[in-house]
Amino acid sequence: MEDRIRFGVIGLGMMGREFASVSSRWIHLEDSIPRPEIIGICSASEKSQAWFTKRIPGLTCTTTHYHELLKRKDVDAIYVAVPHNLHEQICIDVLRAGKHLICEKPFGIDKAANEAILQEMKKHPTLLVRCATQMIYFPGAKMVLDWFREEKFGRILQIKAGFKHSSDIDQMKPIGWKRRVETNGAYGVMGDLGPHALLLPLRAGVKIHSVFARLSNIITERMNADGCYVACDTWDNALLLAEASRGEDEFPMALEFARIAPGSPNQWYIEVYGMKASIRYDTENANVVYAAEMNGKDQAWTRHELGYTSVYPTITTGLAAFGFGDALLQMWAAYCDEWQGNVPRESCMTPSETHDCHKVFDGALRAQNERRMVAL
Repeated sequence: MEDRIRFGVIGLGMMGREFASVSSRWIHLEDSIPRPEIIGICSASEKSQAWFTKRIPGLTCTTTHYHELLKRKDVDAIYVAVPHNLHEQICIDVLRAGKHLICEKPFGIDKAANEAILQEMKKHPTLLVRCATQMIYFPGAKMVLDWFREEKFGRILQIKAGFKHSSDIDQMKPIGWKRRVETNGAYGVMGDLGPHALLLPLRAGVKIHSVFARLSNIITERMNADGCYVACDTWDNALLLAEASRGEDEFPMALEFARIAPGSPNQWYIEVYGMKASIRYDTENANVVYAAEMNGKDQAWTRHELGYTSVYPTITTGLAAFGFGDALLQMWAAYCDEWQGNVPRESCMTPSETHDCHKVFDGALRAQNERRMVAL
């Protein structure tokens, strides 16, 4: 068994730095899983390159041209963490170079780009291709998935899921690439936050058949680096109402994605309501799940203190609190575990799951334009 996977990283922003942090704390895991070793980096920014060269020993390639990474025989896999408009070409080139791939969500700026990546992937069946989204590795998410798999809910009546934060409520916040259609895509907030909220229901077997959407562009101008106001043309908030099913159950599903959510610094949540049991989980209280199992007329919510319960065991005891960095470590453990040929304890987001997300987002855009429920 290999003891390491040699990575090249394309895109050295926040998520690239988070990956560097994860790779440096691999001893936190109890299982013997190949360690991700960053040996090459690519970015047009000298500042971001300097952050890595200062902190990551053993770098053998620092470049502004990602093709230099792809040519290297000492690179096994590539992590792509660039703006959405760059996903398609880079991912296709990674696959054609014979490198394993993990790319940030939404795995293509739009449905056509996503399908192009998936089409190229089919030509390289020996390569491991996954999408990065870590929320499914939180303790409460594991409990929700377990209840789905144990069929505890009975007939499902309704599902609510969402991801919202409030950082963009600051109208003086400078514009970035996620606030431009050109770089972020027409999906706006849906492409940025939507895959996080959709993955768990999709993984649990939920099928979405049609969608109605109310999309909002709330702050239409922001300052650029020169202090000039420019168009901020992406959707800030999105409310979707979907018709969904799981097995024989048909039910409504409410989806909420928001960058401007007063009082919600960074909140991912899911609620499932069923005839036999219901459950609510929210990362604002990341180590607690509220659940209700129906027993005749008695109906009461029970608070479950989960503590630090992870998919892959770590040195941390159950009395500790689980956080964002822990979820990222679990996600990367799943990728590296699968890379060595194992069936992961909980897979990273698969390409087919990203395509299901794109169908929802594409349908939501049509629903917004046509002001009607759109079949997917």
